[in-house]
Amino acid sequence: MFVLTVQLLGGHGLAKNGVNVWEAAAIYLLGGTAAGGLVGAMLPLLRWRAGAAVVGVVAALPIFTGVGIALDGSPVRWPDGTWFAVAAGAILVGGGIAITNWRFFQDQMANWQKH
Repeated sequence: MFVLTVQLLGGHGLAKNGVNVWEAAAIYLLGGTAAGGLVGAMLPLLRWRAGAAVVGVVAALPIFTGVGIALDGSPVRWPDGTWFAVAAGAILVGGGIAITNWRFFQDQMANWQKH
């Protein structure tokens, strides 16, 4: 939805960084699918706050990797700054969201187990 909105508003942010709307949509689709599969596989780790942080970081990696590929091409040719941005983004955003929302995950798991 965000990519579509940006595109409808002129797509300047995407084009400025050399990313077209189809690349951005592919990042969401492929990265989100990969992240969902990883979260599902690692679901038991959500029992603990530290486990949730690990799941968050691992889930964020496909998204940030997709952004890195869209901006700088193949990871084989990435400069150090792209590697740092992908790692830092996954740790700070993925881990941060997981840690701050851990209690919510716990409540959702408890509700799911009741049904």
